[in-house]
This record gives sequence, structure tokens and C-alpha cells, in this order.
Amino acid sequence: QYLRLCAPWPVRIERRTGPSERRDQPSEDRRISIAKDVSAGGIGMAVKEIVPVGSQIYVEIFIPPLNRTICAKGQVVRVAGQRNNFDLGVRFVQIDPEERTALNEAILQFYTPKQQARHQGTWRRKAA
Repeated sequence: QYLRLCAPWPVRIERRTGPSERRDQPSEDRRISIAKDVSAGGIGMAVKEIVPVGSQIYVEIFIPPLNRTICAKGQVVRVAGQRNNFDLGVRFVQIDPEERTALNEAILQFYTPKQQARHQGTWRRKAA
């Protein structure tokens, strides 16, 4: 549905294991990561510790082309790897519509109009 960009952008994730999911409460589990790929619908990232499939996490992604941070609630949908090297696939389940649009527009900057027109859900491009 969204174009995906291979972009090594900084990411912070917080996993909440208690009943409270309020963002103003201290996190029980916070990790810093680097994005492997980003779209307006989710993110792929590398982490050193496993986060189980189905986990609800909060994601903060710094978007260099926008010079701002985008926040979203996500669900881990894929985990691959071993030892201290895991790849997570996270689907955004809650993101402000304006932030989703801003993220999508930042990603589109890396694609030509022709590439955008040919997009069928499989296009990936590296960020410069």
C-alpha cells in the first residue's frame, strides 16, 4: 500500500508490559535501534534483544528529510535472527494521520514520479 524506503534512520522503541499504555508513564522497556526500511504503514529495524511477535510497542522515528520525529503505536508482526541480532517487522496500528502523511511524503522524495506510478507494493529504494 505504501512505498518502502531503505533508510538507516534512528528509532526508539518502548515496549509496555503493564496494563497502562499511557505515553506519559515511564516505560518498562526502552531500546534504541536503526531502521532498515520504513513506510507509512510500518518499519523494519534491527535490535539486539528479541521482542516477541504480537508485542505492542511505541515507535519514535527521527526523519532527517523533515528534521522531526514521528511517533506511532505498532505491533510486532515478524521476528527473524538469532543471538544479539534480530530483525523486527512492525506494523503501525495507531499513527496520527498528519504524521503518516508527512512520513509518506518524506519517503516519496526519494522516488521519481515514474517510479511512484509503477509502484505495486514491492518497490524499495535506498536513502542517500
